[in-house]
Parts: sequence; structure tokens; C-alpha cells
Amino acid sequence: MTNTNKIRRLLRSSVYFCIGLLSLLMWTTGTKAQTTVTIGDPNSTGTSYQIPINNLYGYSYTQQIVLSSEIGMDGTITKLRFYWNAGSFVNNNNWTVYLGYKATGIFSGTTDWVPLSNLTQVFSGTVTQPVTPGFTCEIILTTPFNYVQSNGNLVIAVDQNDPSYTYTSNMFKTTAGSSRAIHYYSDGTNPDPASPPIASGVLSVFNTMQLELAPNTPCAGTPTAGATVTSNTPVCPGENFNLTLSGASFEAGITYQWQSADDAAFTVNVNNLGTSYSQLANQASAKYYRCQLTCTNSGLSAYSTPVYVGLNPNLPGGNYTINSALPTGGSNFHSFNDFKAAMSCGIAGAVVVNVQQAVALIMSR
Repeated sequence: MTNTNKIRRLLRSSVYFCIGLLSLLMWTTGTKAQTTVTIGDPNSTGTSYQIPINNLYGYSYTQQIVLSSEIGMDGTITKLRFYWNAGSFVNNNNWTVYLGYKATGIFSGTTDWVPLSNLTQVFSGTVTQPVTPGFTCEIILTTPFNYVQSNGNLVIAVDQNDPSYTYTSNMFKTTAGSSRAIHYYSDGTNPDPASPPIASGVLSVFNTMQLELAPNTPCAGTPTAGATVTSNTPVCPGENFNLTLSGASFEAGITYQWQSADDAAFTVNVNNLGTSYSQLANQASAKYYRCQLTCTNSGLSAYSTPVYVGLNPNLPGGNYTINSALPTGGSNFHSFNDFKAAMSCGIAGAVVVNVQQAVALIMSR
């Protein structure tokens, strides 16, 4: 074999080795990017229809505790998977999910709810009905949650807002745990997580589940602040809405400072709000919102792109007409639907409405 051929073979082998090593590194990195933590006993025979939702009633609100020792690591939670056992919840699939912290590992009574101000909304929408039993009731968090063990035990709250139900007694698998869950259910009253009623009871079980986490890495340099996202705009005066970040950094060592202002440049009436990854807010006038992210390791900061949250005012008190012969404007409304829309946020005083004959004739046909 000539020296030239030997060199060619050696170079070819080196290239194959480098490609193989790179593939191995990419595979190893990929497997470490997400960690699945199983909470509870998958072999447990316990089941429940009461958590994370109550599928015997139309409305329900539940909270349950996952101990920090069961999680065993810091990380950004990106998915929840409840162990689904049997039955359909297609009539109970409108969920809003919150995560937060609780110092104690139990609920001490029927009023020991974790306040909404201490929770972060991480998902709101329709949950897909599983087909195969197992950790198949999966919720992909629209707002990943940065969990830090030293902050306390994890609280998972689920608000179910569908008025109907489909009952199955053994829908979700559970594991025994003293006073680990609190729940409320009703057919007629949809509970408000901002002011939950006295609970229907405290349960000594919690859902068997999995958490998918991305292990935290220390921040460095200037964090990526991303864009500010609001759960609703415009809003009524005093109506709660949730502010979150899209495309922001999740590394360890990042702090958050939310701000509001009357202008997009944040020079007029700037106010500091909360310091969590998300911010629950309400307003009496339209505002701009943003979040300052600071890497404590570098001391560098960045601001998220602001979002504008408009305001639908209360309908002022006074005399109004509904006249289909005229457009909506001033004190007249073209239709009952226009008038109803104007009152969507309530009224600010006594309202008198004069329905013109043209409208009455149209309605009588």
C-alpha cells in the first residue's frame, strides 16, 4: 500500500470517528436535556374521580402538594402527566392549571388554599382525552415553571370550567399521602381561584404523575427577555389577567421584575409589580407591561418587549336609545347586541333605555 493510500484511509477513519463521536455527544446531550420525575406509586391500586378534577360534578377546583424531596432537583417544569386509568373526561376538559410553592407538606383544613397571588398560570385550554392507560394525560405547559427546591414544596392547582360531566369512579390513579390535596366541587357554582370557597374536603391522596423538567444551568451574560404576553386584552376594570413571557431565558440565577406604565417607552407612571416568572394583574386604565430579567451572575439585564392591555370601560349612567335606523354611537345603539356588548363590563350608574319602534317591529316579526 502506498503512503498516499495509507494517508487517505487514515483520514477517512478519522472523519468517521469524529462523526460518530459528534452523534454520541448529540444523543447524550439530548437525553440530558429533559428529565422525567415520577411522583407516587405507578403500582398503586388507588384511584379517584376527585383529583385533579372532579368528574362527578360540572365545576371543580383542586390543589395538591408534591414534596420537594419527591422531585429531588431544581429545573424548569415543561410538562405534567397524570396517570389516567379509565373513563372519558371530554365533558370536563376545560382546564386552567397553576403551579406554585407551599412551605408545609399538608393542607391543614378546608380554608388552607394557596392564594392565587402565590401561583403561576402555566396552562389554560382543552386537555386531550387519553386512549391508553398510563401517564398519558399530558399537559404541555404554555408557561414553563422554574422550580427551585429551596423555595418549598410544589403545588399543582387545577380549575375545571365545564358545566357538564361524565362520571367514572376510577378515572385517575392516586397514591396515599396524608392531607396532600384539597378540593371543591359544584354543579351550580364555578369557583373563582382568586377567592376560593370553603373546600368540600381535604384528601389523603395525591395523583400519581410525572413531571418533565429541564435541569437548570447557571445564567451568564445578558439574559434573553423575549416578549410579554397577556392572557386577555382588552379587559374590564378590575378584571384579573395573567402576564407571561414568550422566548425568555430559564437559566438558574435569573430574577424577574414586572413593570407597568402609561406609555410604551416606560417614562410615565412607571410602577414595579411582582418578581415571579409570571404576573397576575388588573387595572383601572389601559397600561403597557414588561418584565426586566437580570442574571445575578453577570449583573446584566434585559427588558421584554412590552404588551399593551386595553380597557373596556363600564357603561356610564344615563339615557340611551336602541334604534336600528341609526348607527351605534353617542347615546344610541343600532341593536340589542350592541347594547349588550357595551354593558359587558357593567354599568357605572343608572341606565334608562328607550327602544325605538323600528326595533320593536323588527323583533316582533
